[in-house]
Amino acid sequence: MTFTTISTSLSPLLTFAVISVLFCGMVSTSDLGFHCVFGPMVTTVTPEGQTLEYCPTQMEPPVMTKGDYILAVKDGKCYECMCASDTGLACCDCPRPRRG
Repeated sequence: MTFTTISTSLSPLLTFAVISVLFCGMVSTSDLGFHCVFGPMVTTVTPEGQTLEYCPTQMEPPVMTKGDYILAVKDGKCYECMCASDTGLACCDCPRPRRG
């Protein structure tokens, strides 16, 4: 088997790989219509000496503790929120109900 035979047999695979990477990039960067808000996670110590980790939401409810997953509301809009040490606060639009 010569170099030309190997390179011509790899050519379709290489083309497929490049097209796949480009397609995946377009899908992952496409706008899916979700609006997300991010914020910090705060760590504090209570007067009793216990560590309290929470995320201020600036929504209703105004605060959530680490590990919580809640529905919050701001200006009449629903958000799904989570509070975690690696992401802090992450709130995204609630999914819209499907029609039909």
